[in-house]
Amino acid sequence: MLHPARWAHVRVDDFDFTIISLHLTYKQGDTKESKRELLNILAWLEQYFKDPNNDPDVILAGDFNLPSSKGKALSKRKKEASFMTLDSIIQEHGKFLAGPRKLSVLIDEPTSRSRKGAGNNYDHFILTQSALERLISADRVPMEIVDKVDAGKDVRVSDHYPIVATFCTQYRP
Repeated sequence: MLHPARWAHVRVDDFDFTIISLHLTYKQGDTKESKRELLNILAWLEQYFKDPNNDPDVILAGDFNLPSSKGKALSKRKKEASFMTLDSIIQEHGKFLAGPRKLSVLIDEPTSRSRKGAGNNYDHFILTQSALERLISADRVPMEIVDKVDAGKDVRVSDHYPIVATFCTQYRP
């Protein structure tokens, strides 16, 4: 991987989870490379779950360079034979489709940023079912806030609009 994944186990109040931060390869829109790297992450996750002591709450976060299937700004490359979504790769992998390890892809808003505004839907959170149960919200940061920070400057903070997730950290049945 050009950008190695980073992971950590985190505890906030009574919510503890494993977070994996990643940035999959872009390769000029060649989704095969992004798919290959995501399959490596999913294989790692399979191994991780073989240890019953590992936390079931897992959050994958970052730039996947792949859209979600419900993305509101699906790639212009959608008609190409090699086009694929995160959801379709997870479905094809087949190991995380049901139960507590089911993976859900979040963030369907366009997040890639150009001078013309938001573009492709490439930045996401992917949560296991148990982490999803703690989710309060997951969204793209409002574009106006980010654009205001960069207004009148020659450089931009990022070529993506940030995404943010909020979780319930104190469980009360």
